[in-house]
Amino acid sequence: MSRGLGRVQRAVLAHLAAEPLGRSTLTGLSVWESVRGIAAAVFQVPQAGGAQLASVRRAVRTLAAAGLVDHQRLALDGVTYVQQRGTPRQPVPRWEVRIEACDGAGCPACAAGTFRWPGQAMDLDVIDALLQQNGYVPGQVEDFCQRGWHWNHYEIPGPQHRHPVNITISEGCARRATTPAEREAGDRALGAYLAPFSARAPHP
Repeated sequence: MSRGLGRVQRAVLAHLAAEPLGRSTLTGLSVWESVRGIAAAVFQVPQAGGAQLASVRRAVRTLAAAGLVDHQRLALDGVTYVQQRGTPRQPVPRWEVRIEACDGAGCPACAAGTFRWPGQAMDLDVIDALLQQNGYVPGQVEDFCQRGWHWNHYEIPGPQHRHPVNITISEGCARRATTPAEREAGDRALGAYLAPFSARAPHP
């Protein structure tokens, strides 16, 4: 037999039922409140501790499962931090293959033993690769046909330095339980508000 709601669950339910942050002027729905804000109000402290936060999180999840509150994880406006990413323990070699004309006598690719393709082997696939690499250059294809070419491999070192990435912090938020009709009406109101901004001018 169920014992009913616990003390923290009743306090959370009563707090959200009062719509502490009011209603959205756009949708008419109760404003989402973060779990931290709910915990501070329930325990009447400026900032809830770890155990208090945990108990409120459990209470919100239980109430949401019973359909008594709405629960969603939302990004907190303006709350971000910078994370450094991209530094491997060891360099990560990468390779870029480029088609380049043979330099003839003293050609570095020939000296390295790279196979030299003769000019008459210049088919459409090779010409397409050349155009993608360099774009159209007058006389370039003819030059390759006369001198031959190599597929030269160049090592591109992997990322050696960290780069900052902005991370937006999200947190569980709750509001009083809303009915499907309320949410549908809120979506319509929000859609009507956004429609003028998303409308595109007709193409000439």
